[in-house]
Amino acid sequence: MLTVSADGDLTETKGFKSEDNSQYVGVGTEVRPLSWLAARVGYRADVKNNDSNVFTGGLGFAPFNRVHLDLMGLYGEDETWGAGAQLTMTF
Repeated sequence: MLTVSADGDLTETKGFKSEDNSQYVGVGTEVRPLSWLAARVGYRADVKNNDSNVFTGGLGFAPFNRVHLDLMGLYGEDETWGAGAQLTMTF
């Protein structure tokens, strides 16, 4: 199954006093080659040009639809990078 999505901020987001305001638009897609596996890619841009534009990617695992593990990473301009993980369980 293939899922494609797009979203955007209608108004700018005000950050902390030391940070500039931002307003993001993004696109992404998810491919599910198996019922328990998802591969994701995306792109996010700040239309205010105050924050780095980033590419994202990730994998999701859901064996037996009980345990869900999502791993993600991002990379962008100006040495912007990050990683994350989320673990959920369904009872």
